[in-house]
Amino acid sequence: MESKMIKKPDFFIVGAPKCGTTALYEYLRPHPEIFMPEVKEIHFFGSDLEFKNKTIDMKMYLSLFSSAQNEKRIGEASAWYLYSNKAAEEINRFSPNSKIIIMLRNPVDLLYSNYYQFLYNENEDIKSFEGALIAEPWRKQGRLIPKRAHFVQGLFYFETIRFTEQIRRYIDNFGRQRLHIIIYDDLKKNIVRVYKDALAFLEVDLNFQPNFKVINPNKKSRSKILRRILVNRSFFFRVIGKILVPKAYSEIMIKKLINYSKECDFIYNGDSSNPRCFTGVEMNKENISCILIGIFFIFLSMFSAYKNGVSITFWIFIIVAAIFIGLVFVKFEGDGVEL
Repeated sequence: MESKMIKKPDFFIVGAPKCGTTALYEYLRPHPEIFMPEVKEIHFFGSDLEFKNKTIDMKMYLSLFSSAQNEKRIGEASAWYLYSNKAAEEINRFSPNSKIIIMLRNPVDLLYSNYYQFLYNENEDIKSFEGALIAEPWRKQGRLIPKRAHFVQGLFYFETIRFTEQIRRYIDNFGRQRLHIIIYDDLKKNIVRVYKDALAFLEVDLNFQPNFKVINPNKKSRSKILRRILVNRSFFFRVIGKILVPKAYSEIMIKKLINYSKECDFIYNGDSSNPRCFTGVEMNKENISCILIGIFFIFLSMFSAYKNGVSITFWIFIIVAAIFIGLVFVKFEGDGVEL
């Protein structure tokens, strides 16, 4: 019966990394004629890609698409398929009539953005961009590998920008007509046109337009300790968090903390003629009021504790609680979709 037919993707956003793949994925997902799973960067294909702790089989992969209904297109996005030597052939064997979307940008900008992404998530530990590039030959020999690296092949930076041979693999497997190439600069300058071109390529309704969210390509950590807690949440913090903080509030706080601990170099705010730089906390009247109220209650609590002879431990608890409450209510610029 039709209801028991295996649902599998028939289009793939294959990369390159830091070229807008997350943005396009987020813009395509709400389209009524497109189904994409909640998970991005699945990387089921590309058997030569060596991700740490990657465990997904065909049954698990297909289950990601089981919720698809009657959408015209089913797709997924994994930014390192383009880099892989084997992904194109493996995708072709799995779904030979698939459409392929490739996203590219200036190679130098890609390398720079990718470096800071890796530095942020601890796949990289060399503190200078130039040093990371110089280290590539040694890393190919298994040396100078960061202790927390989760994708060592990504540290071969110059391999990432071999666009000619990467695109050739997809042309050989799918033909030029089944490929659609998007340039990052075009996405940045005219996101509406680029989006409609992608819809036309996928042969779905061109009249739908999503809410084009903020795009944050590069991230730099403000707090290494905070970043490590949030990116690699330990068992201790997860248990304590579940006991002390309701789930709804914890999700809000974690989102705010993650956005506080990173910076970006470009923000798309719906106006392609006026991209903004990341400035941290947006100092509007609402946020200033929240900050002042928070400071007032901190001092009020400390004064009350002092008068009543309460220990310093209670003071610390009050301060930490106030900071977390403030992070929930203060709006940070940069919330949105990363590239």
